[in-house]
Amino acid sequence: MQPTLWLALLVGTALDANLPVPIAKNKPGETVMKQLTGESCRVVATTPAVVTSIQAGLPHVRKIAGHRIVAAVEAEGWFVYATSAARDADTGQPVFFISGYAIKKGGREVIWYSVW
Repeated sequence: MQPTLWLALLVGTALDANLPVPIAKNKPGETVMKQLTGESCRVVATTPAVVTSIQAGLPHVRKIAGHRIVAAVEAEGWFVYATSAARDADTGQPVFFISGYAIKKGGREVIWYSVW
């Protein structure tokens, strides 16, 4: 690999933590919402403070995820962050969340979900 390309990839990865996340227009989907509200939800972390906005939860989710957050949405009292999402073929916008994390609005628990 060319040194310049390697450096660009390294810098791009480091800067990814500061990139804005697209806000989706669609709800995450019934399967995701059932996982978040079900008795068997998988809590993977707790934030140090109550989360009151998508932006407030984003740094915590990024730290936990280990993957890029590709989209986020506020739906039914939840902030839902996608690490994987299906996109619209024409617009490239996320239309279906496949996996990621969520935090209940006003809550601290980070919950992992996946439709696989």
